[in-house]
Amino acid sequence: MTDTCSNDMKKQDYFAIIAEPQCVDFEHIKVNGALLMATCLAFPTQRFLFVAESRHLAEVKKITAAGCITNLDFVASPIAGRPLSQVRRVVPDAVFLAGIFWRAFGSRARVVILLSIDSSILMVAKLLATLYPRLPVLGVPHSVLANVAVSKPSRLIDRMFHFRTALEFLCHSRRVHYLILGESIMAELSNLMPALLPVCHVLEHPYSFPTAEVAQIQGEVIFAFIGVAQNHKGFGKFIQLVRDINRSDTEKGQVRFLCAGGNPHYEFKLSELEGIEIPFAGEYVPEEDFQRLCSGITYAVMPYGDSYRFYPSGAVFDAFSHLKPIICLRNPYFQELFNQLGDIGYMCDSYDELLQTVREIILDFPQDRYRAQQLNISKGREQFSPTGIKGRLYDVVSQLGGYTC
Repeated sequence: MTDTCSNDMKKQDYFAIIAEPQCVDFEHIKVNGALLMATCLAFPTQRFLFVAESRHLAEVKKITAAGCITNLDFVASPIAGRPLSQVRRVVPDAVFLAGIFWRAFGSRARVVILLSIDSSILMVAKLLATLYPRLPVLGVPHSVLANVAVSKPSRLIDRMFHFRTALEFLCHSRRVHYLILGESIMAELSNLMPALLPVCHVLEHPYSFPTAEVAQIQGEVIFAFIGVAQNHKGFGKFIQLVRDINRSDTEKGQVRFLCAGGNPHYEFKLSELEGIEIPFAGEYVPEEDFQRLCSGITYAVMPYGDSYRFYPSGAVFDAFSHLKPIICLRNPYFQELFNQLGDIGYMCDSYDELLQTVREIILDFPQDRYRAQQLNISKGREQFSPTGIKGRLYDVVSQLGGYTC
């Protein structure tokens, strides 16, 4: 590990070592920042250490500093390169995690928290947990959790590193627990892998929200696809929506369609994107530009279908950051959000209904309802903030680490 701490800090005891084994730069910074803040707020008299790739650590540090967190130290460490296959990542993942466990043991930490996991990371963590039997692990699975619904491949090496295999590996030890980000996701997981329930804990999706003002919409209406332009995220339906709107003779309002997340994977040709503004067509969007684009939209269009059965949509929370109502296709994840927050947009049962909803908004913009939706988002998003989740996180971490006040 590359240690940025002083010699005094090296001798510091920590309540928990929190590590990010995968993310670099801006990846998951709002989620990780919120989780770190919530943990520190939940245990204000305890001290924590965060270990991550240097650029990611620097971005997260800005968020925790803005939140006036004072009981958190930082250490930069190299991590395995993302382009590497799961097999080739085992050794660098093992080196990183061995350092985390050794540091946790030396600082008398009660728990190790991994802010993201995949197959390689999880299997290594389980092996290390057997070597440190008094050091429980709490891991946060994100999109990788969707693989539990995918059949294991026939090729042996691929089967070995399938995420379902990793979850089943050493499952009897109960030393590794999981933080599942949403009740609907927990319900889906319990249907497929009920044996995991004793080691799974539900937490609302954490997010660090900036301040935002309720806006009066004047002039043009901007419908935006916030995520990266990928077909499995519903961008193909967004393209169809734009075509259907442009073909209609009834839409006379001022309207624009935008892809705020860019097209870095080139899944779609530029000829397919007619009528869609895409400022960063062949690259990932820099964070400042992404936030600027999101702040200027009117609605976030999310034609996801069943894409988010096993993990939450970060794009939803990017929209909520700027108090933007959503237009989505009904699924258990969105149903849960609407049940929790109330009227935060439009949840449609079919593509045709989604198309009709967009047409009606263009022809007669619902100013009063739009303001009410923004107010619902502003009020409801508090439950996902660090202060909103800290109580539940306290219960989970205390249970795992055997902590009592």
